[in-house]
Amino acid sequence: MPSDLTARLAPLRDWFFEEGDAAAAAAMRIGYGLVLLFMLWDVSPVRDLLLGHAGYFGTLDPKYVAVGDPTELLFRFDSSLALRIYFGTFAAVALCATVGLCTRANLAASLFLLLLFQKRNTYMLFGADGVLLQIAIWMLFLRSGRVWSLDRVWRERRGRAIPRVIPLWPLKAIQLQVVAVYLVTGLTKIGTEPWQDGSAIYYGLRSLGSGLLPGLLDHKLALTLLTYGTLWVELSFAFLVFWKPTRWIALLSAVALHAGIDALMSIRFFGPVMYLGLLSFVRPEEWLRVEAWVVARLSRRGQRSRVRSRAGETP
Repeated sequence: MPSDLTARLAPLRDWFFEEGDAAAAAAMRIGYGLVLLFMLWDVSPVRDLLLGHAGYFGTLDPKYVAVGDPTELLFRFDSSLALRIYFGTFAAVALCATVGLCTRANLAASLFLLLLFQKRNTYMLFGADGVLLQIAIWMLFLRSGRVWSLDRVWRERRGRAIPRVIPLWPLKAIQLQVVAVYLVTGLTKIGTEPWQDGSAIYYGLRSLGSGLLPGLLDHKLALTLLTYGTLWVELSFAFLVFWKPTRWIALLSAVALHAGIDALMSIRFFGPVMYLGLLSFVRPEEWLRVEAWVVARLSRRGQRSRVRSRAGETP
């Protein structure tokens, strides 16, 4: 029986511990760094209000702050100057992670700085922050600096060969996390009355609507279809995204869902985090095709520039 079970689980094991080109990992690294930079840019104008001593939540009495807990540093250093230094450091770390400079070290530093951010003011956090934190943890184990990075450029100039094939299991872990988010969210919604009777989108737009399409609130049929369409995307995602013929249908449907949320509702940070999670489903060979296309375009542009230069034209 154990050997039979092992044989049955072998395809799942092979899928999870698959190896592939590092391009998929590099794309995740770039997307992760850009999401962090967007978060810092979005919060920066109100950082003192959300995280500072004179802000909404102030600073806890020292007796309530764990002594020696490094994740609570912002409780002790929350002056305007301290927050500027923190945000500047975090932005520099996120930028270095994006371009792949000292990749592993900066990914680890970004996780620590993200923990400081989330620990300081838990009242402003919601589900997307939890997803981002999980992605940050898995990024530590992903060899994302092998391609499309300054690390690779530096090592190649020193004559060091860098293999592009890497283990992809951290990407698989992120995929499972994203699948769980959609499935659990859909199952939770389907048991509530607004999602059953098709009115959930109406109430959502009334409370958090961006005002982009105010006339939409008058179209009951459209709102009902949007409600049930949202449920369909969330409940079907786990069953479609791992099957090759329907994988891109699931991904594009999820992208359309979040694009609609970004456009119609005032939820600024949810979309970028979920786009980042969806990025993990793009296969390495698909990124290799993108890379080949970019290289070909740059090569043709360089050739045209050299031809014009030889003809006496300004490049």
